[in-house]
Amino acid sequence: MKNEPLLEVESLHKHFSVPKQRIWERERYVKAVDGVSFEIYRGETFGLVGESGCGKSTMGLMIGGLISPSKGKIYFERNIITGSGKNFSNKIRRNMQIVFQDPYASLNPKKKIGWTLEEPLVIYREGNKQERQKKVYEMMELVGLEESIANRYPHELSGGQRQRIAIARALMLNPQFIIGDEPVSALDVSIQAQILNLMKRLQSKLNLTYLFISHDLNVIHYMSDRVGVMYLGEIVEKAHVEKIYERAYHPYTKSLFSAIPSIEPNTNSERIILKGDAPNPVCPPTGCRFHPRCPYAMDVCSKNSPQNIEVEKGHFVRCHLYNK
Repeated sequence: MKNEPLLEVESLHKHFSVPKQRIWERERYVKAVDGVSFEIYRGETFGLVGESGCGKSTMGLMIGGLISPSKGKIYFERNIITGSGKNFSNKIRRNMQIVFQDPYASLNPKKKIGWTLEEPLVIYREGNKQERQKKVYEMMELVGLEESIANRYPHELSGGQRQRIAIARALMLNPQFIIGDEPVSALDVSIQAQILNLMKRLQSKLNLTYLFISHDLNVIHYMSDRVGVMYLGEIVEKAHVEKIYERAYHPYTKSLFSAIPSIEPNTNSERIILKGDAPNPVCPPTGCRFHPRCPYAMDVCSKNSPQNIEVEKGHFVRCHLYNK
């Protein structure tokens, strides 16, 4: 891993307005992302994990320029790209692509696969028709598909084939950075392994940098170099993937790891059952957002928001248990 960040996120917020039920009601907001900061270095995979509704997909959409942050900054190659429009130039868009969760929904059902793959080259005026077609076939071979598939429609392909097409389309303009938003969660388990292996091979071959978003800790472990754990719009723990798997500090992270099924018959790991449901992101709890469900909650947890503490070198956690 190199020491130069390719992408930096600085105190990013995204608050969505909630429609009023009555005209005299006060304006309310869903705090989907609330003050998140991290960096992703060239050539690495940064995994973002958490339960549904924690804000990880919203984070990916903001970084990809598809929605604008409410507050905060995003830097790509030291240049600020926060939001869309003028700052999010065509140069940034071609260097940063997204692979979505549902490959069928992200492909035009009325267009053949060859057209879908050629479209980015047409938009950016890359080469003539013959050169573009050659690039399409080269990219299909790179993701493990036959040339004949170029003449098919998305509904004629399997889920795994469609996701390979989505990956190929993301790579058509030779980007540096790929955002994978749950790219294998809609696929069968056997196909998931094939797509994950493909993405790792492509990363090595093309020197790609990934932001990999998933709720599956096993997938995150396999794909990531470093990992950030999100809860209710905040990153509560961040570390190298092996460190966080060897020893998780935050009670929420510990509960996630305890839920991983084990094939070992004599495992001594105890399942941590969290009490209650995740709080309403419109009115998040005061202090630590996890304290209503935390088995180790103290008085200070409901009053003061915890600081981001470096408990080990490169291992950060937001928890009052580790305040010195």
